[in-house]
Amino acid sequence: MGPISTIGLASGIVELINATVKVISYLHGVKDAPKERAKLTLEATNLLTLLSRLRFMVEEAESLEDVWYTNMRSLVEKPNSAFNLLKASLDDLAQRLDPSLNLMGLRWQIIKYEAAEVLQSIQRLQNLVEVALSSDSG
Repeated sequence: MGPISTIGLASGIVELINATVKVISYLHGVKDAPKERAKLTLEATNLLTLLSRLRFMVEEAESLEDVWYTNMRSLVEKPNSAFNLLKASLDDLAQRLDPSLNLMGLRWQIIKYEAAEVLQSIQRLQNLVEVALSSDSG
């Protein structure tokens, strides 16, 4: 366990932070969907705040045996974990929102349902993280 475990956990969080930042930056270029864009951008920004807080908590963890730490490991390190599934969804959304494709108006109409699913995944992950963090304070 030890430092390797902490590095793996922090690395998984940083990967999700990077994917979130990329989507947020691409969302600023969406012109055709101000309501949907604003909602997704707000939730992604909230997720970014939560992930940043979580990253610092992991890096400063005093005990790797704490319940919250074990819960976070299960959310991040398993192949089909909530973190990994959301990261894959964010990567896919970022690829579709890529401004270099120059099809933003048409592209948003095609991916707006995918964006709604990503929004739900973000909200689900936020809830899971909050539950995992609060489970140690009972």
